[in-house]
Amino acid sequence: MNALPHSTVRREWKSRAAPVGQQKVIAQIIEIDGDFIKLTVLKSELLENTVAKVLVPHKVGTVITKKRSTLLRGEPQRLHWSEEDVRKALLEQC
Repeated sequence: MNALPHSTVRREWKSRAAPVGQQKVIAQIIEIDGDFIKLTVLKSELLENTVAKVLVPHKVGTVITKKRSTLLRGEPQRLHWSEEDVRKALLEQC
């Protein structure tokens, strides 16, 4: 068996991974750095699970970084808070 030189080895590219579920995340923006946004997770819940594997939502209090275009793909909604106690009451309700 003859080994091919490294430069002539063909690599097959895999297709993009299929989504395995959806989750709804309520988060607070803590920093915007160019095209990336850092968010603190306030609440997260799974909406859909398309595989048999158990999916785990984001943990409350964790900081996640997402690209602006990724966030806009998910149809974000901006919630305006006049008072922190109102926000807290709504989060407890959900």
